Amino acid sequence: MAARAPGPLRLLARVVGIVLAALLLAVTVALWWVGQTTAFVDFALARAAAASGGALQAVAARGTLLGGVRVESLRWRDDARDVELRGVSVAWRPAALLRRELHFVRIEVASASVRLRESGAALALPPSLALPLNVTVDALGLGRLQVASSGAAALDVERVGFSGRYRSGTYRIDHLSASSAQWGEARLQGRLGDSAPFALELTGRVAARIAGRETLPRIRVLADGTLEDFAVAAQALPPDAAAGAEADARPPGPVWIGLDTRVRPFAASAAQRVAPIDVTLDGVDPAQLGFVDAPRARVSGSATIRVGEGRIAG
Repeated sequence: MAARAPGPLRLLARVVGIVLAALLLAVTVALWWVGQTTAFVDFALARAAAASGGALQAVAARGTLLGGVRVESLRWRDDARDVELRGVSVAWRPAALLRRELHFVRIEVASASVRLRESGAALALPPSLALPLNVTVDALGLGRLQVASSGAAALDVERVGFSGRYRSGTYRIDHLSASSAQWGEARLQGRLGDSAPFALELTGRVAARIAGRETLPRIRVLADGTLEDFAVAAQALPPDAAAGAEADARPPGPVWIGLDTRVRPFAASAAQRVAPIDVTLDGVDPAQLGFVDAPRARVSGSATIRVGEGRIAG
């Protein structure tokens, strides 16, 4: 028969067990408070605002970390930019943090405005876009986005949608869409590397809109290269293949209207940012481009367009 443990050891084991149980209960209560009360959301936002040196401002936050958070206004203001998000709602899966993943089930933003101030410095990419955690966004919706910059035309888009993820050094864009009353609608998908030279692959479709033109062809777009220097190929789809999901499954046909160029978005001048644009036409009827009063004709040929500072030459 085994000898019984001495009394002092048994007492010590009992005390340790009671202490561990008390600590577990305290942690459980703390996690419940963190997840179920608005007070922690207010505390976290206050700490973030203090850490930003006053650049971050949050107004009227409510909800819980487990049940979802809504903030009426989030604003970041510094010497280079003024960004405001209004009507922000976030729902996520906290348990995903146990596997080093930040998983957003839903992000909704009623409107966003971005004002960029003139800094005089040339635009440049950071050395890395890597994130410390894996990130998944099941659905992001933005009602309206306005971007204004000194010396540039304002950008105004609506119904922005996004879903995607970040894994193993790559951002995967499963869905990115937006529409504008000025230029039309676009849908994209692709991949982007998180470190220089930032490998880029994008495919998508654009439904262009021009004032006074009721009918315009849909455009298939492909971009390939790096974020600093990528090739762009665009093909306008003939009217009989312009709409419907079946067009995506068809093998590529003859180019009806084609466009090829290279883009260097961070170059110093417009001539350096966009290389000469090669345009190809194959039996194009002007009426198909919305010129309803134009004489019946079929136009074929090619041309090269050069973009300079404030002018376009061909």
